Amino acid sequence: MSDNIQVLIVEDDITSSEVLELLLKHEDVLATTVTRSDHTMVVLHQIPAIRIVFVDLELPDAWGYEVLRAIRADPAFADLTVVAYTAHLSELVQAKHAGFDGFLGKPLSSAAFPEQFANIVAGKQVWTVRA
Repeated sequence: MSDNIQVLIVEDDITSSEVLELLLKHEDVLATTVTRSDHTMVVLHQIPAIRIVFVDLELPDAWGYEVLRAIRADPAFADLTVVAYTAHLSELVQAKHAGFDGFLGKPLSSAAFPEQFANIVAGKQVWTVRA
């Protein structure tokens, strides 16, 4: 895939972030990971090429919904795609209503991820609890 796509992963769980990083690497995507919500906006301003943000909904210092609100409040990131990435599968409807552009439930499927990611890159909303 590539096209020099860069993504940001906001995830405190090392295993979950490593799985997503590996899946993205197979798609030739450069990923940056932050483990705290308060680092999200700093990194977005430092790396303006980031096009997609995967946000865990339960972080130690904030809910993913707060991260989404911070991103949406900054006009510089109005076109940024923000995808909820969580084990809290019951949050799908709330994530949709909150304004996320998609939802990927953990654990991710390595078989389904390439198509899911291609759809996200193409601007299609992906709402998957389990692949």
